[in-house]
Amino acid sequence: MGHKSLWCEARRARLWYEDQGDVFVVYDYQGPRDAGLFAAYAALAKVPLVDAAQLAWTDHLNPQRLGRAGGAWFADALHAFGGVAEQPVRYTAVRRGDAVQISGLGRARRWQRTVATQAVLRSGHGVVSTTSVVGGRRLHVQWDRGIA
Repeated sequence: MGHKSLWCEARRARLWYEDQGDVFVVYDYQGPRDAGLFAAYAALAKVPLVDAAQLAWTDHLNPQRLGRAGGAWFADALHAFGGVAEQPVRYTAVRRGDAVQISGLGRARRWQRTVATQAVLRSGHGVVSTTSVVGGRRLHVQWDRGIA
């Protein structure tokens, strides 16, 4: 892909991303849906890195990455015949002291599940925690060293 990636050998998971200076972009994820990098994928799709007290934006996640592993073949088949609409997620970022809390919510639509995310970024540490709830399944990760 030509982008930076994080690899978790224990979970056989990879997250492709890029820090473009004014935006942190997560491009793709491959691996199990209960790995910490999956929570980062859902919570940090495209994060504008601006110094604002509050900010809101909408991004679209790939529903094939959010679906159940057992149903992935079905989503792949649908995608081959015209595609499945991407999952819109509405994000807000609120600054609190030296931290920024990013929350996202994507309502369930046909062939998609509800997505709720939260990430905390701290100045000098990067991402310190991510939480994702996809279709009622919650995954929370504390990043000891941060993702910077």
